Amino acid sequence: MRLFLIILVILFQTNLFAQEIKVYHDSLNHFTIDIPTGWIVEKKLKSDPVALSARLNRIDEGGIIPSFVVNIIQNTKTTFEKYYKNYCRPIESPNEDRVLISEDNYLTNGINYKWILTKSKTLDLLRNLIYYCYKDGNIYQISFSADLPGFVKYEEVFKKVIDTFKL
Repeated sequence: MRLFLIILVILFQTNLFAQEIKVYHDSLNHFTIDIPTGWIVEKKLKSDPVALSARLNRIDEGGIIPSFVVNIIQNTKTTFEKYYKNYCRPIESPNEDRVLISEDNYLTNGINYKWILTKSKTLDLLRNLIYYCYKDGNIYQISFSADLPGFVKYEEVFKKVIDTFKL
């Protein structure tokens, strides 16, 4: 009986803290990324800058469905630094809904990212964690969105997903 209880506790802890994944291969846009099991994947049209979106299969506690999106801005005619400065960071403007919380650089799988964490002015609990990288004239934007407290709950899942993105 004691051995059964120990095994049960180990299985419970493993299921509680481990998020299973599946590998998504996009041969058209030449990337792979891991998708948490149970998340719904939607492939977009070739002409759409959204190459992929994935979302939890249910609404979380905050009332918004946690999700992430891979956007590809192709053949930009600018440098990555200029694009990031002009289009990625929220600007101080009454028309801008996003407010910058933090930003930094991140390196994983040989890919240099810039990331920003923003919140919405109109939807106070909405958080967006957005990673940007550049390769061969293309900007790759991987953005994760969730409402508090769901964002805190899924932030580690989001960070594990970004660590699996490969070009």
